[in-house]
Amino acid sequence: VTASYEPGAYGEADQEVLLHVASQAAVAIENARLYQESQRRVRELDALQRVSLELVSSLDLSAVLKLVVQTALELTDASDAHVFLYDESTGRLSFGAALWATGESDLRPETTPRPDGITMTCVRSGEPVVIPDCRSHPLFADPARRAGGLESIASLPLRRANHVLGALNIAFVQPHVFGEDELRLLGLLADQAAIAIDNARLFQAARNRAERLAAVGEIAKAITATFDLKEIVAAVSRSLMPLLPHSHMCLWQRNALDGGWSAVSATEEGIAALRGVLESFGCSDTAEVAIVRAATDSANQGSAGQSLASAGLAALVVVPVMGDGKCLGLWTVGAGDSGAFSPDDVDLLRQVSGHLAIAIQNARLYSEMEDALERLRESQTHLVHSERMRALAELSAGVAHDFNNVLTSILGRVQLMLTHVQDPATRESLQVIERAARNGAQTVRRIMGFARHREGEDFAPLDVNRLVEDAILLTEPRWRDPVSDRPPIDVKFRRGKPMSVVGSAAELSEVLTNLIFNAVDAMPEGGRLVLETRREGDQAVIKVQDTGVGIPPEIMGRLFTPFLTTKGSGNAGMGLCVAREIVARHGGTIRVESEVGKGSTFAVLLPLAHHVRPHESKEELSMTQSTQNQRSLSILVVEDEESIRRLLASILGLEGHEVRTFRTASEGIASFAERRADLVITDLGLPDQSGWEVARQVKATSPKTPVILITGWGVSAEVTEARRRGVDYILPKPFEFEELSDLITKALADLG
Repeated sequence: VTASYEPGAYGEADQEVLLHVASQAAVAIENARLYQESQRRVRELDALQRVSLELVSSLDLSAVLKLVVQTALELTDASDAHVFLYDESTGRLSFGAALWATGESDLRPETTPRPDGITMTCVRSGEPVVIPDCRSHPLFADPARRAGGLESIASLPLRRANHVLGALNIAFVQPHVFGEDELRLLGLLADQAAIAIDNARLFQAARNRAERLAAVGEIAKAITATFDLKEIVAAVSRSLMPLLPHSHMCLWQRNALDGGWSAVSATEEGIAALRGVLESFGCSDTAEVAIVRAATDSANQGSAGQSLASAGLAALVVVPVMGDGKCLGLWTVGAGDSGAFSPDDVDLLRQVSGHLAIAIQNARLYSEMEDALERLRESQTHLVHSERMRALAELSAGVAHDFNNVLTSILGRVQLMLTHVQDPATRESLQVIERAARNGAQTVRRIMGFARHREGEDFAPLDVNRLVEDAILLTEPRWRDPVSDRPPIDVKFRRGKPMSVVGSAAELSEVLTNLIFNAVDAMPEGGRLVLETRREGDQAVIKVQDTGVGIPPEIMGRLFTPFLTTKGSGNAGMGLCVAREIVARHGGTIRVESEVGKGSTFAVLLPLAHHVRPHESKEELSMTQSTQNQRSLSILVVEDEESIRRLLASILGLEGHEVRTFRTASEGIASFAERRADLVITDLGLPDQSGWEVARQVKATSPKTPVILITGWGVSAEVTEARRRGVDYILPKPFEFEELSDLITKALADLG
């Protein structure tokens, strides 16, 4: 354009010149434009070539994605570029990389792409989606979807062969018209990116397989190294964490009692919430792997989804653990990411579940083997104990027989004398002898307890607190000895609520006395002795706790073994053995806890008495209360011990009976055949024949004649068995005046 202030300044010649100049200028401008276009094309081609080389040379997926968004911004004036990856197997999009023109990068979007958004539309169709004006497009009609002032956007598919691997999004905050060349160039970039992404994925998959194989190998080693399921699951969790990030891992098995799921082992708390998830899954022989997603699957917003969310998880894989064609349990692995757990991840978990099945079976076999071994140990211990008890029973039976005969004579003679003596001092002395004889009889009976258990014989309701008080008073001279130089022992009694047990006062007193004496012996330097009573369920508990030297571990297992002692040769080592037998006879047990240097605690547990009617003990009966027989009887006595024969003759004669005594069975049987008696009393052990034979012969001659069998052998028999053998009543030695008199009265009453 030229201008002049003079009219007619430009003639035809001037116009021709100007036309020539204009044409030359046009040529120059076109050449310049072509040059710029060629330069831009060269830059674009250089960029594509450089990107292509870099993409092909890299197998790191993260680096590839960052390079793609960087190149996209270099080729355009866009405000930002995003890459999203698509999983055809799940139909889900995941974030890949992002870059803004401001230089910010790797800012993940707050939400995954919408199912009806531009990115999902692009990958599903496999074609570019270009929107020059977002304000007028239906996909962005909602202003909230144009965050950051979005004006124009294009989404290009990342295709390899017939598969869409993802999408490249280019966005502008200013209105932008996408030209054909620009879209073609971005398409070339997308194609190069797809090749690089596919190669990186293949490489990553190969590396993952190698890592997973190595992890499975490590898991197999861990499983064979232990039989503890908790340790096994912890080892599996550690091995899988680098390959499969998770926040929860647990092994579940069916509870045999209620059929519910029990967590055998876990890596986190909150297990209770997951039981609601598992209730919707069975554990059958055809169980399949299941995936529960709490955040994105509307179908899972029921009870399972809610339970999953309450456990703080967004995704959970439930894997059946199969072994020998059976479902042994369930294995759950959870994560906070709803998109977690790809098909490859599930395959890995399925492989590992096979190893877990082996671990469960091994653990079960090991547990069964341990149980069998423990039962074998118990059986062996019981057998050894039984043999010891049998040997002790044989020894004690012979000793008890002789002692019973001696005690029978002493007790009987003392009670006879008490019926005649009136002098108080003499009576007191005789009563001391009587009590000593009775105590001796109790001792013999306890020894005989090793040979047989007399369940409930002579038992009566007993006040537990009173038993402890009596034991403390009885042992006071031992633990409170003012003459001894031993440091003092502080004794305390923590009395529990009133409660009763059924048993023998003498025997239980012996147990407590023995435990107290042992505690005192364990505190040579003084200390504290605490006795305590309390109730545990249906049992009364008596505790004896000391602060003594404690019991060495090597002694604990043999603590109740007969003849075991740590007190030197002056002690027989029978105290605890006898105590356990007494407590067992009462239906109870003894527990022991001890720590060397700190002391020991013995706890005696006895069944509580329930609705038992109290009755008088023998000690409360008086000789003068003996029931007198209504008439004089003819009584035949067969006893090989002369002192006992004479004693029986004196006792029975004192009550007005006619008594015939014989030493041997044959003499007694012959006398009865010659002249019958109203009642026969025979000893069990006789020089020629047993008392059973005497009873048989008497019943053969006179079936209605009562027969009383007296014995110092501690023989016990059922009523039916005894009567089958001709014996109506059994009276163990040593017996008391009243016992014999009452038994004769009962025999006559039964006879009518």
